[in-house]
Amino acid sequence: MHTRAADAVQRRLDELIALRAGVDVAFFAEQAPRIARLCHAMAERFARGGRLIAVGSSAQDQTDVRHVAVEFVHPVIVGKRALPAIGLVPAAGAVAEQVGLLAEPDDIVIAFGGDAGLAAAVGAARGRGCLTVAFAPIGAEWEGLPPGHDAFVDQELTETLYHLLWELVHVFFEHRGLLAGRSAGPVHDSGAASFLYPFLAEREDDLDAVLEDVRRSALMKAGEVAALRERTLREGGAELAGAAGALRAVFETGGTLLAFGNGGSATDASDLVADLRSPPPGLHA
Repeated sequence: MHTRAADAVQRRLDELIALRAGVDVAFFAEQAPRIARLCHAMAERFARGGRLIAVGSSAQDQTDVRHVAVEFVHPVIVGKRALPAIGLVPAAGAVAEQVGLLAEPDDIVIAFGGDAGLAAAVGAARGRGCLTVAFAPIGAEWEGLPPGHDAFVDQELTETLYHLLWELVHVFFEHRGLLAGRSAGPVHDSGAASFLYPFLAEREDDLDAVLEDVRRSALMKAGEVAALRERTLREGGAELAGAAGALRAVFETGGTLLAFGNGGSATDASDLVADLRSPPPGLHA
């Protein structure tokens, strides 16, 4: 790469790293206690037979809808249970109408985006008794609002957040005695030894201790993601610049990018295509 171009790319990488510096830590330091309680509330609903219903409208939001549904249905960590999830997008009709047809009281509706249609979907879900989650101020019961200063950073925070929800909701399945209102009875009877092993008899009562563990886990995992993102930009800068240059050369000669993947990777491919074809405001397609 020409020296001047290489210098420009390095400056841009430095800008991107600086833009992200501390954002993850600050955001999740504020949100971690709420994330822990949300995971507990979600686990209670899953334990009662509830489902995750993800909704979104824009091209980028639809990739998040598909990604979170795949994450819950098809766990990537060995030993984690598959949890029922479905994604609803406008291709099948107005999202609010779909939610009105499908949502049940124990379901969890998670909305990506902030348009009027999603606000209506959240309203419909709340009317059904669903737990509602959103990343924009659209009237959801639980809202995690990224700072809003950069569309890509906000999207990264949202993606990290819903990955944390998937991973940490499973913690409460390991402490089933803390899940109120579920219909299933105890799965173990430890008899006279129950005072030694309260979990086996599902008689745990120290919810605050588990919530604190989950809070710390959320902070730790978010920090790991932030460190990995920065390391990737720093150590892989030359490779990223080379790939970007190759793509630009192809596009300038009329070529087409074909992105593909399997499972969760398919949604990553869709996300790349969405960013290239329908970039956030302020960027050019």
